[in-house]
Amino acid sequence: MRLFFTLALTSLSLPCLAQSGEAVTYGSSSSILCASLGFLTAVAAGLVLLGSETRTVGTFRVVAPPPGEEPEALRQAWVGLELPLRKHQSGSAQEGYRIDGPEAVRLLAAHNPAAAQWWHTRLHHGSVYTFPTETCQLSELPQTTPSSASWAKLSQQAKS
Repeated sequence: MRLFFTLALTSLSLPCLAQSGEAVTYGSSSSILCASLGFLTAVAAGLVLLGSETRTVGTFRVVAPPPGEEPEALRQAWVGLELPLRKHQSGSAQEGYRIDGPEAVRLLAAHNPAAAQWWHTRLHHGSVYTFPTETCQLSELPQTTPSSASWAKLSQQAKS
């Protein structure tokens, strides 16, 4: 998300050139049009980048309650739930399978409505849930050959 806003702000701060090659005066209709086009380009680029990070590449099943301070029954509610596996996202300090919080709670609602209601009341904007690898099992592996060490590790875990 930070990259998206950086692209948008950068596009607005770059000087626009008129067709004659001269700099456009800021505040003129040409500069407003140029800034708008630059912003729209940045938005499109950001959406492409965001979309590539959230592409579903398989599924995983929660096979044991995830650790946490929540009541055992609420953590147990996740067991048996199949969740979408997203394309690898770097920068995570925790090792596990990440899913958008609201999406996870929506999927939990079909499995256990009471638990989903409890989790829903504790959701924060932008929440991401991480299910540790030791509490999950890959259900469906990617159709393409893994291209990174992380996918190789996921494949090893699925076989054991």
